[in-house]
Parts: sequence; structure tokens; C-alpha cells
Amino acid sequence: MSILDLLDDATVRAAWQSVPAEMRTDLTAWFSGERNGSLAMALDAAAQGPVSVLALGLALDVLWPEGALDETSDQVLARGRIETHISGRPVDAHAARTYASTARSLVVRMESLGDPAVPDVMQQAEALLADLGWQQGAQWSTVLPAGLTARLRALADALQFTSSADLLDRMANVEGALTELLQHDLARPHDKRIEAARMAVRLARWICTHEAGTTAVPESLGASLADYLDDGAWVDRAVALVWDGTTDPVVAASYRTVLDAVAALRRAQDNRAAQLLAEATHRDEAPTGAVLIEHVLEHVVTPIAKSHRPLVILLDGMSAPVATEIAEAVAADTWVEAVPEGRGARLPVLAALPTLTKHSRTAFFTGELGDGAQAAERAAMTSRFGAPLFHKDALRAPGGEALNAAVIAAINDPKIAVVGAVLNTIDDALDKQDPGGTRWGLDNIQHLRHLLDAAALAGRAVVLTSDHGHVVERGSEARPTPGADARWRSSGTGPVADGEVLVRGRRVAGGEAVLAWREDLRYTSLRSG
Repeated sequence: MSILDLLDDATVRAAWQSVPAEMRTDLTAWFSGERNGSLAMALDAAAQGPVSVLALGLALDVLWPEGALDETSDQVLARGRIETHISGRPVDAHAARTYASTARSLVVRMESLGDPAVPDVMQQAEALLADLGWQQGAQWSTVLPAGLTARLRALADALQFTSSADLLDRMANVEGALTELLQHDLARPHDKRIEAARMAVRLARWICTHEAGTTAVPESLGASLADYLDDGAWVDRAVALVWDGTTDPVVAASYRTVLDAVAALRRAQDNRAAQLLAEATHRDEAPTGAVLIEHVLEHVVTPIAKSHRPLVILLDGMSAPVATEIAEAVAADTWVEAVPEGRGARLPVLAALPTLTKHSRTAFFTGELGDGAQAAERAAMTSRFGAPLFHKDALRAPGGEALNAAVIAAINDPKIAVVGAVLNTIDDALDKQDPGGTRWGLDNIQHLRHLLDAAALAGRAVVLTSDHGHVVERGSEARPTPGADARWRSSGTGPVADGEVLVRGRRVAGGEAVLAWREDLRYTSLRSG
């Protein structure tokens, strides 16, 4: 513990103030004579009153900043006024700088450790600068919250563009503003505000690539699916992070500018993908480089089962953007991702149409198109692999156990080539809650971490997949249609309108349906996804 740590304790400060003034003066002078002017300054400050000595150091950090910066008249005046909080004598610049650096390092360390005293220290520092007549000085700080806010707003200002061409011209300023932001000591990587800022800049870069004309328009459904998995899904994930990434209305206005530009580009991509889907479905043409959901077990799982005894985990309702989050979390948990050799990337899977659980999940497990239920899915897994399939109820365990004993036994049985499990957390959340701002990972999807741990201990590979995705509700146009589902309606309920596509063919339940390709279109009461 340093002297500054001790002096910041109110009890220690009170004890120091109770020491006879002459003795305090002699001790302080001795430290000053030993060329420890910063310590002498701290002792003087502790003797003056209730102000935190660390807060004083943070104020000194902007009054006498590192590096050569242009001084302002208010800053110079504030330097004179702060003398009353120390000793009443002129402040030595070198001692002030040493004091400031020590205080800043201590506060940064305390903040990283979650010390509950830090917010009060920072509030005192900002209040002190205001009392000195230089409130805006806090915005210069690389430690104080006001400095972080100022940097976020500087980035927001750089992101205020009127067109893609204008943004392209602004990108040097945007990148510089982001660099300045990330250099702030409170810019923690997992802080929601920082994540949103980084994603906003990534989206700006993405907009610029389209302005530069360096992206190709997919000419086939397979190319469109691959493009979405490799690019669009990451864009949509970034959009989700930016969407609710700030409570500052100034920053939010700039983020909205970015989001609107991205939405316009993504809408054109979605329109193109919808037309390619309709054409391929009508021709009954399987997309090159992708796999139909009814063929996943045959084409993907069966080859793996010959040597790696996979645990197949189907996350009901997991979209491609959510999959990127979960895959990152799994990889961070010591797993190594394997992808098909031919593609060298994650494999797109095309759901049955319309994209509902009762169509796509049944098709996944049975290998056939049509409606079904859990019993049909379990029977199909038993018939194909002699394998157990565990749905929600079968995964539940008695108190004190993470997984049902039957699940553990199946995963550990070397004679069982494939084990299947269905996790419903994502689908349930999007259907019944409002998880638009949820960051999906191993610990907020029930059973996922425990299943992965069990598979690792048993030496099994894991196949993570989904039956369909969700479009998160972010303010949709409602077109109430009798008998319709949230995102599709019968072709007999009216002609195809803006934002819709008619699909016909063998892979469409009932032979044909009208699907909404626009993200902001719903046919029923609004739900989360």
C-alpha cells in the first residue's frame, strides 16, 4: 500500500490533521527537502480538509498533463486556485506531475479490481475541477468518466455523415477518434459502450467497402447463403451491439445514422437473397456450398460419427449472428472449431420453408420434409443411429445435478455413436421475452456449458447447429393478416406486396407461401423475434 492509498483513508487523514501543525510542517518540509515534492504535496493536501488526495491527483493530471498541450486561460487560472487545496503556496509543476501519475495509476488499478471507493474519488475529482472554474478540464482526463464521455462524443461527431461518400472522406477522423477512445483507461473491452463504439466503426468500414464497389453481388442462392454467413451475419451482430449501445442521446443520434445506412444496404441484400431463394426453391435446386436441413445428419453428422462419436446440439432458434457469439464463447472454452475442408468456413444450412420449428427441426432429425413432433424426432434418431435424443424435459436433472443421469450415461457410453440434444433457451426467449440486447454465451443458454463439458470428458466431438433463426423485433410495420404467422402468410390471403416474396416448391409446406423478407415486417402482434 502506498502513502497515497493511506492518505486517502478518511481515518488516516483525520489522524494526520490531528498532529500538531508545527510537527506536520516540519515533516512535510523534510520530505520536500528529500526531493520528494509529490509526497510533501500529498501531505499538505491531506492536512487541508476532506477532499480525497487521489481525487486531487486526478485533477492535477489534467491541470499539468503529460505531453505538450495548448494551455487555456481557464486551465492556468485553475492551477492558481488549486493552491488553496494544497498548501497555499505555488505548485511545483514537476511534483504535481509525479503526484498525478501516481494517483492515476492507483485509481486505474483500484477500478480494475472493482474497488467501491473509485466512483466517489472520480466524482470528487470532477467536482473539484468545477469548483476551480475549469469543469471542461475533466473532459481531457484519460481516467475520469467525463473524459470517456468526451471521447465517445468525439467519435459520434466523426460519424455524423450525410452519404456513403461523405463517410469515406471522414474515415481517417473516425479511426482517430476510436483510437483516442480506446486509449482511455475506462475503455474496458467488455464495456457495452466500448463494444458499441467499436462495432459502429466496423459498420462504418463496411459501408465504405460498399461505397468503394469492392463487394460482389451474389448470382446464386449458394453464394448468397455463404455471403451472409461470412459477412452479413457479422454485420447483423454488430447492429445488435450498436442498437442499444448507449444512453447518451448525442452518441445515439450518430449511431442511428450508421444503423440507417447499414439497414439500407442490408435491405438490398435481403431482397436479392429472397429472389434467389424463390427461384431455387421453384426449380427444386439445392444451393451449391450449402446443405439442406433435411440432409445435415446424412451429409455432415454421419461422416463425423465414423470416428468422433459426436454430440449433436441443436439450439432452437439460433440465428447466424447469434451463432457467431456462441462459437466464440465455445472456442474460448478450449474447444477448437473444425470446418468442412472444401469450404474452409462454417457450412450454411437452408431451413425448410416457412422457417418454423415444426418444419425444420423435424426435417433435421427425420431427414424428411413435413410436420412432426418430439416423438417422431426421437424415433428417427433411434432408427438412424440407435441414438438417444434429449429434449427439454429429458435434460432436467434432480436437485444438485447439472444434467440428467441418463444424458451423462449416453454421452459416456462408447457404444453410442451419436447423442442428440435440443436446447430451447433462445427460441423461448425470442418468443416470450425481449432479449434484443442479450449477449449469448455458454452460461445463459441452459445446459450448454454442462453438455460441452460432458462431451469433452467423454472424448466426443460436438456439432452445433440450428433449425431456424429469428429476426429480432426493432420496430416493425404490422400487416395484420388472418391465419398468418409472424413472418409468413398463405398465398391465398392476398397478392405479394412490398417486402414479400412468393415461394413455391417441394420444400415449402403446403406447396407455396408468402414470406416476409423485410426485417421490419410482421403479420401478427409484435413479439421479440
